Amino acid sequence: MIFHPSERTLSRYGDGDLAGLRARRVAAHLEGCTACRTVVASNRALGEAARRAAAPALRAGVWERIAERREGGERVILPAETVGAATRSIRWAAAAAAAVVVIAVAVMALPVTRGALAGEPSRLTFVPALPRPGATVTVEYAPTAALADAPRLLLRAHYVTGRPFGMHNPNASGRVRGAVVATLARRSDGRFTATVMIPDPVAYAIFAVSDTSGEIVDSDHRRSWVMGLAGANGRPDFNSLISIAWAPGPPRTDERARAAADSLVAIYPDSAQSWAVQVQVQGSSRIPHWLSVFDSRERKFAQLEKSLARRDTISAGEMTAMATLAAAIEDSAAASRWQSRLIAAYPLDPRAIEARFWRAVQLPRDSALARLPALDTAWILSPEARPAIAELGLGAAMNSGDSVAIRAWAVRALAVEPELYGYLIQQLLSDPAIRASIVVTLRARLRELADDSQSERSLISTRSRDRLYRQALEASALGVLSQAMVLDGRYAAANDTLGVAIRLSEGFCGFGYLRRYRAGIELTLGDTAAAVRDLVIGAAAKGSRTGPFGDSAAILLGHRYEPAQWNALMDSAAIVAKTCSRDWATP
Repeated sequence: MIFHPSERTLSRYGDGDLAGLRARRVAAHLEGCTACRTVVASNRALGEAARRAAAPALRAGVWERIAERREGGERVILPAETVGAATRSIRWAAAAAAAVVVIAVAVMALPVTRGALAGEPSRLTFVPALPRPGATVTVEYAPTAALADAPRLLLRAHYVTGRPFGMHNPNASGRVRGAVVATLARRSDGRFTATVMIPDPVAYAIFAVSDTSGEIVDSDHRRSWVMGLAGANGRPDFNSLISIAWAPGPPRTDERARAAADSLVAIYPDSAQSWAVQVQVQGSSRIPHWLSVFDSRERKFAQLEKSLARRDTISAGEMTAMATLAAAIEDSAAASRWQSRLIAAYPLDPRAIEARFWRAVQLPRDSALARLPALDTAWILSPEARPAIAELGLGAAMNSGDSVAIRAWAVRALAVEPELYGYLIQQLLSDPAIRASIVVTLRARLRELADDSQSERSLISTRSRDRLYRQALEASALGVLSQAMVLDGRYAAANDTLGVAIRLSEGFCGFGYLRRYRAGIELTLGDTAAAVRDLVIGAAAKGSRTGPFGDSAAILLGHRYEPAQWNALMDSAAIVAKTCSRDWATP
């Protein structure tokens, strides 16, 4: 990755607010970075334009009112803070507001499950609390009221293998599947117990409890219970703590991540990886405190560099961490130096391959062909990063216009990102060879979605909720499959397929487009009445009296309805249409 100073640092540099080492670092970076020089020049031009702008005339009587208030004893008339400080406060307030928005979106995206409700405390404990991989653990569950009377319960788990620092997260989407690992038996005291053998290798385990039907789930308020593992020395395992700090969410929580990061620097203070994890975990959650810790981070970086200089060998993880820490203190030269050392010392390490890959993809847009060899190498040698590589590789191939490369990367993208339907519809279905691969992938995906077993369910989701989620994905996949059928000239089959998709999606938000697709097919088959019906029901379900559906009717039918006529048609369809009421986007 190419490291750049933050926009705020570039702005302060342009304003002349930086001095000493930080100013010299930015100046050195600007010598070789056209993009950042452009930002600084733009900021300076904007500031100069603002300074040249004429000040607005004061309203009549302003000075008289100020004098009157001064005579009355008032001494603070204007804000005491300087203009520069006020500007900085506004910028930090904007950053804090953005952080609040991000957190709010994350909270709203959490799935809704029953169990572990307020007023119904529950607890899951493990003996030993910090086991080694391969150990047998006794699990005890103090139930929530909703599960207290059950004769037995199911303990569901997701085991996470260790992920070294800097490695791509293969489950960044946060949909964590769980399998039943034990049956919890009810004791005479009302608690439930079971024994579980922890697999080896594993970095940590995530647990939830459900009834045998799967319709009541206790996931500790959707956070799940996490069990870390011990290392050979009996202390919390280094990779276990790193993995917990970077766990996908849910069940990741900021508190849990910060606790794991704090444990890393307390137990393993000599590792650069410990400090890099803490910087990354705290960076987004403590924006207002950045300047107060900036100097201490610089000192820690200098200490770690001196310590590492005394070692005969430095691991790939430590080099990756040093590049991360250098970027955190905005020392782009040091960050690039450590990244280059990583690439030279460990050319086949996935993190080194990713580093070369990120450098390649930051070439200018017209260098798409130049990126492809590096992306091909990254795909072969870095399987952990394949989801990100596939998306960028497909984009580079499409920018290059090379049909062979487009086909190859489309197949790769489908293999690792089967939900990438919308993107592929617009760009790739017209190619017969790629379309055939898409159809094969979709049919395999549909078979997976039909699996209603406990092992395919999201760890913290009820069976019925997960079934709805898979039902919506199935409708989406069938919609794509129907478009492939149309391009192959199979209109009747496409019409039947869309009928199934529409039945599956009834009541869900965001699926009105399926009826619009089917209306086009029905017109091709000569069934104008059915096409009008689909357009009207789609509009009624969406609750839209005008807009896209009305426009679709005009385009498809060659006839624009008068508003009163269109609304009358919608009123007649309202008894058939189901108003969008179900959210399907979270498991």
